[in-house]
Amino acid sequence: MFWEIMKPNGGGEPTGAIAEAINNKQQLNTSCVKYERLKLGMSLIEAEAILGKSTKVKQSATTKVLVWENPDFSIITLIFVDNKLKEKRFTRR
Repeated sequence: MFWEIMKPNGGGEPTGAIAEAINNKQQLNTSCVKYERLKLGMSLIEAEAILGKSTKVKQSATTKVLVWENPDFSIITLIFVDNKLKEKRFTRR
């Protein structure tokens, strides 16, 4: 592998499993960065400006639980009470 990379015009973009692992790592970093931007007390509109529309919603009269299932298989769960972010969770599958 070393000599293939070091020869003239060798190397290039990774392919296969290596490329997929790099892509998943970049997506996870993106999800983590977005999650860190979420602040308790922000509104649902502010959160959706960061994350986009959620993939799942459960709600009662005053509480909403929203879930974002990301391409990197991470999950962001936000709990809003009276339209203010009260709790946030980041998990990996």
